[in-house]
Amino acid sequence: MTSNAISVEEIDEITSVERYIEILLEEYPNAISQKELAEKTAVTKSAISKIREKVVIFCDVKTLGYTKKLLLGQDEATFSKLLVFFINRFKPQVFFRSRYVKAFIENMSIHEKLVNQLEKLSYGEYFEKEDTEIFIQIVLRNLSRFPQPFLFDGIRHLRSREAKSLVEYAAFVPFIMSFLTNFDMAVFVDKEELIQLLRLRDKVFSFILDNAERYLRNWEVLQDVDARNKKETYVEAYVKVIDYYLRKFSDAFTSSMEKRAGEIGVEFKKNYFDIGSFK
Repeated sequence: MTSNAISVEEIDEITSVERYIEILLEEYPNAISQKELAEKTAVTKSAISKIREKVVIFCDVKTLGYTKKLLLGQDEATFSKLLVFFINRFKPQVFFRSRYVKAFIENMSIHEKLVNQLEKLSYGEYFEKEDTEIFIQIVLRNLSRFPQPFLFDGIRHLRSREAKSLVEYAAFVPFIMSFLTNFDMAVFVDKEELIQLLRLRDKVFSFILDNAERYLRNWEVLQDVDARNKKETYVEAYVKVIDYYLRKFSDAFTSSMEKRAGEIGVEFKKNYFDIGSFK
């Protein structure tokens, strides 16, 4: 198993150690001994010894060598194989909600990368690390809900890293559109998480609107407009259109949260629909 791919035969073979891998997903970042793994799965040490070779292929070599303990590897190849394995087992939620995945994402420093890559959009001025983590959790929760064929399509597209032309990038469009169509941002379990989402909604609203206005003021199409007042009128008109559709989207999003709150018995006040109340 030297590549990122994993064959059907390998998946069938690994299925016999599925319960052990699930334990390692939740124990991460704590390395555990074979004895501890046996205790947590209610089997004998000899049973663990028999399947050891099938488990260690997913484990960190250094930890295994120095401590003789089992710890899932944090390299991209191991992550990819585990992802494909659990999707094949129709258990994506077990993988995406695990401590292992959470740690893997934290090590990627996604917030810092977004701050740097979206510096011109002032991402760091609108969103804190906690906000980015909420974004990530929302994506992970949604991924755990999607059917197996959908996730396999996404993996296949995301692996097409050689795409350079617009025609090649067009292959991503069906996957992205399907993802957005089925995307549910109203994923919360208590009032605290509800308020976090409302606060995030307001930040996203300001982020998009402010950047849209900044872009419009420098849009080359409007640079040819001679009269300053006329140009300002155009900008204001475009901004109002964007504001209108942003509010429609926000209302739809807030309505879905109101519905969700009613389903799980969380208080939802009418003023929660007001944009800007939670920034």
